[in-house]
Amino acid sequence: MSKFGFIGTGNMAGAIIKAIKKQKCVLFIPNFWEGVLKMKIAVIGTGIIGLSHLKAIALSKDFTLCAVCDINEDAAKASAHQYGVPYFLDYRDIPDKTEAEAVILNLPHWLHCEVTVYFLNHGIH
Repeated sequence: MSKFGFIGTGNMAGAIIKAIKKQKCVLFIPNFWEGVLKMKIAVIGTGIIGLSHLKAIALSKDFTLCAVCDINEDAAKASAHQYGVPYFLDYRDIPDKTEAEAVILNLPHWLHCEVTVYFLNHGIH
């Protein structure tokens, strides 16, 4: 993620050239690259809050859903079917089986640290 540069709508051509020279990727340039470079997100937990995150990602121009994960297979399968993505029952399968660049955790608070550290160690933020 550290290679992504965030550039506004100012002098776009100059900003793009500067970013390329610095070997950074251009991630968001409103109204210019709109919808071209979408960050791939996996959602962990498909409860009430997780479902709202799934809907928000589906409506976003800047993000795309790449996977869902839940220990409840029926819930995971239903969300995966609705959004056309694979589902997992174990979050540890996500780094090797998806192209996730970020995850959204919808888990009980006591699980946040363990799961966050796992994804950070796999380069997913």
